[in-house]
Amino acid sequence: MTISLQALLRADLAAVRGVAEQWMRLGLRIDRAVEDLTLRTSDLEDHWFSGEAAQAARDKGVHLRVRLGNAHDNCVATGVAAREFADDLDQCRRLLDQLVAEARGHGLQIDLASGEITVPLALAGSVTQTTVTQATIDAYAQQISQVLTRADEADQRAAAILGRNSYREDFGPDDKLPDYPKIDGPSLAAWTPRNRAEWWLGLHPMIQDRLITEQPDIIATATGLPTRDRETAARLLRTRAEQSLLASRAQDESLRGDTGSRARTEREQQLSALDR
Repeated sequence: MTISLQALLRADLAAVRGVAEQWMRLGLRIDRAVEDLTLRTSDLEDHWFSGEAAQAARDKGVHLRVRLGNAHDNCVATGVAAREFADDLDQCRRLLDQLVAEARGHGLQIDLASGEITVPLALAGSVTQTTVTQATIDAYAQQISQVLTRADEADQRAAAILGRNSYREDFGPDDKLPDYPKIDGPSLAAWTPRNRAEWWLGLHPMIQDRLITEQPDIIATATGLPTRDRETAARLLRTRAEQSLLASRAQDESLRGDTGSRARTEREQQLSALDR
């Protein structure tokens, strides 16, 4: 569908953003549900002593978390698409306002409601003036057309994303876990906090958990990510550092004399620093 000038001006962007936020909140609730399900089913296989039943219980729990988490991905993708669509249309409106102001500076009047560009009688004089004025009118008409093309492209992008993330009521989310993302500290640091937040929210909750576990040093310092997840990563870093220092202190017990004394003192200072 091609967006007309009137449709662009009448679009209720506040309503679109409201819908986007509803989808984002739903995605966050699903994220928390997957986390809660993980905690509550972590010992599910222990209800069976051994054999296929224990493994089947574990597989069932993982399968359910994967599918539920994929629903989270669909919700976030829908919310981000709606929010970006509203932002794109808002930018198109700003461009139109700039064109109106610029044309006014050249003595022309652009009526966005009707799409008409008019010339005051004072400018409609000689043939030369008329030719120049017509060329100016054509240029502004072309720029307005380009803005509408931009809005139409935004509409098509949003429609494509919504189509990929829409399901019938009798069709559930996929049961395949998405690929693990390749990310490093410098790459993540180059993004804006908003981009980091959207990237994180778009990840499957089980992928988020894996990133926290495997790369806590990166996640703990990534501003824009949820405070709860960053704090979890920071606690994990502290726990691992403490365990490493305790293991080193145990080894230091075998050292004798001044060397052992200095090593033990250093370990105690390092452990105390973790508590600050």
